[in-house]
Amino acid sequence: MNGIDGSVNQVLSREKAAQMCLNALKTPTVEYTTKGSNITVNGAEINFGASVPTYVTNTVAKQQTISKEQLTNSKEYTIELGEKLFKKLVLDNDTTDAFGRPTHTWKLATSKIGEYADEATLTYTTSVEYGDIYADLGLSKSTKVNEFYIDGKEAGLPTLVKKSETPLEGSGNGVLTQVYYDEDANDGKGEIIITEINTFVGKIGSVTKATSSADRYVSVTKSNVAYSALNTKYETEDFAKGDLVTYTAAYSKADARYDIQSVKALEKSTSGLLTEWKGSSVLTVGGDKGTSNSNFTVDGTTYKYSLKKTFATADGFGDWLTNGIADFTVNESKVDIYLDQYGYAIYVTGIEGVKNYAAVIGIGESNQYGSETKGVTLLLPDG
Repeated sequence: MNGIDGSVNQVLSREKAAQMCLNALKTPTVEYTTKGSNITVNGAEINFGASVPTYVTNTVAKQQTISKEQLTNSKEYTIELGEKLFKKLVLDNDTTDAFGRPTHTWKLATSKIGEYADEATLTYTTSVEYGDIYADLGLSKSTKVNEFYIDGKEAGLPTLVKKSETPLEGSGNGVLTQVYYDEDANDGKGEIIITEINTFVGKIGSVTKATSSADRYVSVTKSNVAYSALNTKYETEDFAKGDLVTYTAAYSKADARYDIQSVKALEKSTSGLLTEWKGSSVLTVGGDKGTSNSNFTVDGTTYKYSLKKTFATADGFGDWLTNGIADFTVNESKVDIYLDQYGYAIYVTGIEGVKNYAAVIGIGESNQYGSETKGVTLLLPDG
């Protein structure tokens, strides 16, 4: 019943039945010397229970295709149900995915069935500090981080973290930060692996139909916050040209580039009048000069930014180094807001506010138009 909520008397959904089957495949098998019996003596029925079950075991390590578990007393390997029924079914628990996350991979002989990320010990989707991670793990702040990846690329490791406020590089709103902790690894010294996955905005720039030698794929038009070395092609049967999407990408060391790993449709969350914004109108590499609490308000609802936010004041993507929320005019501009899967504003577009300006054409009592004034004469845009 691991991973199955409810009682044994419930009607099983297909999902729960599949989970039960998976549990059974990974469960050690047992055997009984006797299964028990019933006898009748002078009309009275006497029940003899089954003997104590004992594990079915094996001493050949290479035949253990699902589990390497050994009995503590005999050091023999237990034989799981999947190993007994399906000799070519293999479970590899020591794999990693493109983002550097620990995974487990199922295969049938040499054919991969699927690769699945392990459940993270801790998960964050906002800015996080090392001290927060250690406190949540119940560890000393001097504990070393063994591996750290940002979108699959190795990031710098701190040797010792002495201050709890030391920020984790790359973390922020809308960034999936996952921490994997194995206290038994490294001969009991423990192991900490940290991975981060960014979500970016893009548009489907083109669609290439399938051929006899290649599957259908789309090309994603990226915004300026995306990686420059990005392979924009992604094989999929979904999406049409012009669709707005979010995507993730992971680094390929062999190709020295980032490859798109997933693409999802991005739907508009809401529209409304911009009534307030907090932060700085000056944008720099890494975001605006405001803190992670910088935000904007539309029709009474306040939104925080995703770290990889993009703004646009016209069709297409705006350059986030020049376009920002400051390009919209408070109480005049209507904006469309697109939220990422964590509830942060990742794409904001709309009509740029009208800029009120005038030219000074005269100073003092006279000007070229023959008018007289004791101040200045202004020429408005409408003449």
